[in-house]
Amino acid sequence: MKDPIRDKQASRTSLTLNDIGIDDCDLRMEMFTLCDGASEQGGRLSLIGTYEAIHAAGFPCVLPQVTVVLRIRFWPQEGNLHLFRLVLTNPDGKPLGVLVDATATLPPFIEDRSTVFNIIAHLQHVGIEEPGEHTLDFYLDDKMAGRLPVNVCSMVRA
Repeated sequence: MKDPIRDKQASRTSLTLNDIGIDDCDLRMEMFTLCDGASEQGGRLSLIGTYEAIHAAGFPCVLPQVTVVLRIRFWPQEGNLHLFRLVLTNPDGKPLGVLVDATATLPPFIEDRSTVFNIIAHLQHVGIEEPGEHTLDFYLDDKMAGRLPVNVCSMVRA
């Protein structure tokens, strides 16, 4: 039986997602997480202590430090300059503030191969007014590209 995917792989050095029926944007974001810390060396990403909930002693509160990590895949046709924005919203969906607003020029791509770009945001003194499910909304070039739910709750006291 003929395998169209393997036939395409054999005829090209790189298989694009459209060749197998997946739109490029389906796999754009490879990682979006909160963690205690992160670093990157030579394109290799290292994370320490990922988590999904934040426990506060009371409200309002200020989070001394939060690290947000995103790993985004880009394709050659998308160009080199991109705008990244990270917005924190409260449980009602109201934006509490822009935590990151930056542009980046990505290195040139090789032929038709995709590449990844790691975003590590070490945020300090983030204010939270109330408990509940907040979100971190990630915008890429002014379009929402991802949403990370963040459960903010009171610490349980013994």
